[in-house]
Parts: sequence; structure tokens; C-alpha cells
Amino acid sequence: MDNKSTQKVEVKDRGIGVGGDLNVYGTAIGGDFIQNVYGDSTGEHSYLNRLLHKFAKEEKLFVALAGDAVIESRFDVCFPDQPDKPTRQYMNIVDAANDLTRFVIIGEPGAGKSTSLRELAKQVTLARLKDKRALLPFWIDLGFSENPPDAMELLRYQWGRQDAPGKLEAWLDHEAVWLFLDGLNEMPESSASRKDRAASLKKLLDQYPQVRAIVTCRSYDYYETLQLDLPAVQIQPLDSERIQVFAEKRLSERAEKFLNALSTDALQNMARNPCALAMLTDIYREREQLPSDLNRLYTVYLELRYKDSHKRGLMRLSWDELKAVLENLGFCMFAENQSTVASQDWITSWLQKTLPSSGWGNKLLTRLGFAPNIKQEALRDGFDLNVLVQDKQSNSIRFIHQSIHGYLALPGLMEAMGENPRWFIYQISALGETAAPAVPALLAIVHNNPNDDLIRHDVIQSLRAIGASAIEVDMGILPMLVDALKIHDMGIRWEAAEALGQIGTSKAVEMLIEILQNKDEHKWTHEAAAIALGRIGVPASVPAVPALVDVLICDDWVEGTEDAQDAAANALSKIGREAVPALIDALRHIRSKCLDSQKSIFPKIIEALVKIGNPALPLLIDALHKNSNIAEVLGKIGSSEAVPALIDAYNVYPRPFIIEALAEIGSPDAIPIILDGLYDKEGNVNVLSLWALGKFQSSEVISTLVDILNNEIIDLKIRLTALSVLGNIGKPAAQAVPMIVDFWKDKDDHFVCEKIVKVLGKIGTPEVVPTLIEALQNPNQVSRWITIAALTSVATTALGKEWAPTIPELAMLLNHDNENIQRAAMEILNDLPVNNVIDVLEYSLDDTDADVRKGAARKLKQIGTPEALAALREHGFNI
Repeated sequence: MDNKSTQKVEVKDRGIGVGGDLNVYGTAIGGDFIQNVYGDSTGEHSYLNRLLHKFAKEEKLFVALAGDAVIESRFDVCFPDQPDKPTRQYMNIVDAANDLTRFVIIGEPGAGKSTSLRELAKQVTLARLKDKRALLPFWIDLGFSENPPDAMELLRYQWGRQDAPGKLEAWLDHEAVWLFLDGLNEMPESSASRKDRAASLKKLLDQYPQVRAIVTCRSYDYYETLQLDLPAVQIQPLDSERIQVFAEKRLSERAEKFLNALSTDALQNMARNPCALAMLTDIYREREQLPSDLNRLYTVYLELRYKDSHKRGLMRLSWDELKAVLENLGFCMFAENQSTVASQDWITSWLQKTLPSSGWGNKLLTRLGFAPNIKQEALRDGFDLNVLVQDKQSNSIRFIHQSIHGYLALPGLMEAMGENPRWFIYQISALGETAAPAVPALLAIVHNNPNDDLIRHDVIQSLRAIGASAIEVDMGILPMLVDALKIHDMGIRWEAAEALGQIGTSKAVEMLIEILQNKDEHKWTHEAAAIALGRIGVPASVPAVPALVDVLICDDWVEGTEDAQDAAANALSKIGREAVPALIDALRHIRSKCLDSQKSIFPKIIEALVKIGNPALPLLIDALHKNSNIAEVLGKIGSSEAVPALIDAYNVYPRPFIIEALAEIGSPDAIPIILDGLYDKEGNVNVLSLWALGKFQSSEVISTLVDILNNEIIDLKIRLTALSVLGNIGKPAAQAVPMIVDFWKDKDDHFVCEKIVKVLGKIGTPEVVPTLIEALQNPNQVSRWITIAALTSVATTALGKEWAPTIPELAMLLNHDNENIQRAAMEILNDLPVNNVIDVLEYSLDDTDADVRKGAARKLKQIGTPEALAALREHGFNI
């Protein structure tokens, strides 16, 4: 895919940097064709302008939460098969959209997922208005309560509601639409579970693999239950530098005092979220003091918003009345409508209720007891306060932000807990960190159901979703989670480890270290503790390095030891540079003991150091003179920065380690020392140096290998090794083909001949074809099939235009006296990416061998030109 310009363009009134030039074009479909097939261009114009109006309105409403200062965010891109390992990083969501056809934007509530998606959709909308070659944007709020469970039905339903132009299926079939799907984790639970809805969406996307699509989802939900097997573009929390920039833009000269006021872990965690940071700066501007936790943040922020609106005469109800009604609305949307976006019909029904339709929330509704007119007043106040958002075009209502919705719904959920604990636990998981005040209630559920592992599992899962905010409410979660690490059920242990990793306090690290140091604990407990420490990462987990190393180098082999070692090695790699000295010492320790039971630990330590990578280089280079195994690590890291140190170590330490490391790095600076190794007869240094040269493709290296091949004084074993290395170099070694052929001419050794044929096949250029065709005459059947394999290898790797001179020679083999050679030629021709062998293939349609006739027909059908099809018809073959 083309990566368009990465030029940054400032976008005002955003909490997240989303500038840049977006590639908005899809398949090449002319504008006239689009208009003819998809209908009235005036209707499309109206549709696009309605989208722009929607985006403009939401930008105005959301600016108070998203912040009016631009923050350049970082996006880490992971792929489904390695979700824990970022494989690419962007400072701009537009660059990710240019590189990836489809992906999921994940992050915590308030991180800027919808803001990023909205900006991308806006750019596509503006481009489509100007140019009919651009893709048509199609936006869907996945949290809308009336959305059908089936994804195709959902798209049709929303297509009709939005009065989108033409027929949906036509746009999909021609890959001319770009889907923007907001809120995967907010999908309603009515009619089908979110998991089933996500599975249906995945099936639809698989059905149209070339249609561009971007989805937003909370990180926890995407990895836990809602996987679409798409790349995940994760919005990273703000670091201290970006927090400072934001504060200076919002608070000017008061920014320094504000930053100093972020004195607790809780406040620093809140400040890493753009939405929460905007609230904190607003609160500080008014009060010059900050709320202690997330729950207080929402309370104070909304009270300040109400106070300001009340002064301007916009409010009809008192804050207590308004909050109570909004709490009821938020709870009922979860409990009854089970969604984050409610239809106007459902709101009308809710307005008429003075008593609940189910047992959930009886106490809350009885306490409120508001008449419909009071609720109606509350809705108006909610709109004026920008706590509620009404979309008249889609006839729906939602809270301005999912976290605000969760905060207001929580009192009702707490009152409903006693009647249905499992439902309560599930909803708490959906709310995430907003549900921190429910932590004591979650602990009480575990206490009251000590033998119910399912409840324990679900509660721990909820605590994991709440994350670091949970510890600020109740320290009692730590002993409960640590105890869960010791439970036989692997699912509970894993969830507890993940939850501890999310919470990540110094106290948790202390307790986990105690587990690792207790030799009486089962190895699976050590494994779970190591997983938790790896999730916590730096800097909190640094004190655990010695205990993790002890687990890693343990020689007390019992069930579960290797799993614990793997977890410890992974945790140390995540701790990073701070763990390097201990890992180097562990290498030395294992080497000195030379126990058979510990030999498998070597690769685990090396892998951990390699994962740490470049940050470990200075310490590894310094340690090279103490431990030759460090050379292997430096080689696998692959940085040219290590080459001088490795060259210096060549004459001091075992040379095979140095040669292999230099070959892994592949720096041209290493070629001279590797060439010197060709003449080193100590051990197998000369052979290793030969193989190492295969990593390079320079003319100097290839000439050296050819000289060795043709030097009859050199041992045949070494010459054959040089031959194999030329084969590994592949196509760049084409200059050596004549010398390889000369080497072959005087060889009658069957093994040597087979080796030569294989090498020619690996080099894979047309120059080898005549020699390989000649080799087909060998009466030995095994040799012939080796030659066939070599020719096939060449056929499948060479470009068609390079094959033109050799086609007649290959095609004439179709008429060879030897039937095996005929079949071989047909097999090779069937793999060729060319279409100028029609005459020879047509002649083969009359061959007496049925396999040759069928093969020729198959190839002609594959070519598919009018001439090829005419030849088939003339010989009576069905097309």
C-alpha cells in the first residue's frame, strides 16, 4: 500500500493530533459510472453534507471533554498473532490509515478513539464531495440500541436510516465504500451478545476483504472477547512531556503549579488520559485544587459545568434533581435497553415510566419517583449542559461520553447488585475504570461466595477492567488477587496475574516478590506471579529482578518449572535495560555450573536479552570480554554498533561465536575478518566462515566462493560447502553459473551431481535452464526428479520476460521419447508465468499420452487468450 505524505497539519479544537494527508481513493471507478449505478448525485451530496453536519456538531459538543489543545498522540500498531508486541509506531492516525486497509483503533475511554475516527471520516467525506473517485464514507454508531445482530442486516438498516445513496451491496461489491464503525465494545446486548455481534461483523469483513474499514473499541474488550483478527492501532497514554504541553496550552502561566499538584499516583494516572486531563485542567482553573480519584473527578467536573450553566440561566432543575434523573436514565439504558445509544422510541417509553418494568433498580426508581414532565425537563437540561447528545438525523440520544454514562449509571447498578450479582459483575466489566467505586461490592461478592470459582473469575476480570483505579478504593483487592494466583484453576490464575499487572502498585510488587522467593509455592504460582510482574513492567517491577532471575535459573525440575522459567524470562525482557546485568550474570552462572538440567535455560536468557534489544547494547558490549555467549546475543540483536567490539574479540575468544554473530549482523565491515577465517583451520572456523559469507551478496564474496569452488587443491568437502553457499545466496550468484557448470562436467559422483542441480535450481535464473535440461537425460530416476524439482524452482521464481528465450527448449520436451520427461516438462510449463507457448502446447493436444494432452489443455485454459481458447475448441476440448 502507498504511504502518503506524513506532513503534519495542525487541527484546532481537538484533544489529539490527527493531521496529515489521507489517501482516500479506492478502486478506479469513473464518476459517470458511479452516478449511473448508484443514483442521483444530488442525493449523495445531501448525504455527505449531513455527515459533515454531524461531525461538526459532535466536535463542538465534545471539545469540552476532548480538550481544545492539540496533543500529538502515539499509536502503536500490533497484529493479531502478536498482540503484546508493537510492530510499528505512528505519531499520526492518518499515517496508519494510509498504511493499513483496515484496523481497529483501541485505547482506554477518553483516549481519543472516536475523535480520531471522526477526523478520518471527515477527511474522506470532504474528499468525496470534491472528487467522485474518492471512497464513499459510511459511519455507524455500533452502540445504537436498534441495531440488528447480523452485520449485513445492520449495514442495510443503517444505510436506510441515513438515506445513503444507491444500493449498499453495489458499493460493497465495487469496493467503493469506506466503513467507519464506532464503539465495538458498546454494541447492545439485546437480541445477541456482543461476542456474537462481533463474530458476525468479522464474517462480513471477511466476505468483502478489499473494503476499507476502521473500527473503534476499548482495549480490554477487544483483546478479551471482541477480536476481529485485524491489526490493532493502540492509542498510547500521554507521557509527561505531552501532559506538560497540554497544561501549558490550557493554563498558561498556571501550568507549572498544576503539574506540581499532580502529586499522587492516582492523579498522574488520570492525567495520562486526554479526556481526564482536560477535566483536571478545567477544575484547576476554577478551584486550584484537584479531586483525589476518578469518581470525584466526574462529580466535581459535572458540578462545575452545572454551576456555570445555572449562572447563565440555562438550568430548570436543581443539580441533585438533574443528577438523579440522569442516573436513572443511564441505569435504564444499561439494564433495559442494554446499549449506549438509545432510540427516540425507547426514550419516549422511558419518559412514561414511574415504576420499573423489572426487578432491577426498584429501589432507585422508587426513590426517584419522577413524573414524565420532570424527566422531560431533565432531558432538556442534559442537552443544555452537554451531558446528553441528541442526534435528530438518526433519531437517537446518548451520553456525551461512555465514561460519563458509566459514572451516572453506577448508583443504579450498585442497588441492583443484590438481586443479580452476575449481571452486576458483567456490567461493571463493561464500565471499566469508571466503576472503581464498586470495588468494595465486588470484594463482598467474592467473600459471600467463597466456593464459586466462576464468580471469583468474573470478579477478578472486572477488577482487571477497572485497572489502577481499583487500588485507590480498596487495598483489600491485593491479598485477594495474590491468593488467586495459588488456585488450581488456570483461568483464575491468569486473570489474577493480568489484574495485578493492570493495577501495578509497589505494594503488589512486594507481595509478588514474596511469592517468587517462597520455594514451597507451586511452580504454577511462580509462573502467575512472573506474568503479573511482566505486565506491571518498569519502573515498579525493577526490585523483582533478582527473584525473577532465581526462578529463571532454577535447577529444581518439577512439573511447571519450564513454564515458570518462560514467564520469568518474558518478565525480565519487559523490565528491559534494568534487568540486563542480572541476565548477563545468569548466563555466566549457568555456564559455570554446566548442568545438563540447565542447558535449556541458555536460549531463554538469550531470548530475553534479544527482546530487550538496543537498550541492552552498551552493557552487552562491555560484558563481551567476560562471556563469549554474549556474541550470540549481539548477533541476534543485529546492530552494526556491535561489529567493532566483535572484531576486536576475534583473536581472543572462540572464533565460531564471533563469526556467527558477525554473519547475523550482516554488516559489510565484517567481510574482511570473515574472509580471514577461510584460512583458519582451527576447529571448523573455515567452514563456518564459508557459511557466514552466504549472508552477503557482494561480487567480492561471490568471486571468493567461485575461486574456492575451482581450486582443486582445496578439500572437496570445503569446495562443496562453497557450492551450497552460492545456492543460498540465490539469484545474485548468477555470475557463478558458468563456473558451476564447468565444475560439474568432470564429476561422476551421483551425490555431487545432485548437489549441483539443487544449487542451480536455487540460483533460479534462465542461464541454468539448458544445463538442467541436459541433466534430464540422466537415466537415474532419482537424479531426473531432482532436476525436475530444480527446474520447477527456477520456473516459480523467475520473471516471465526472463524466460522467453528458454520456452522453446522447455516446450519441446513435451514431445520427448521419455514419458517421465514429458510429464516433467508439462509440470514446469504449468508453473511458468508466461503465455507465449501456445503453438507448442497446441501440438501437444494430439499427443498419445493422456497426461500430456490434459496438461497442455490445462495450461492453455490458464493462458486464456483468444488464440489459446481457439486451439482448445479446434481439438474438441470443452472450455
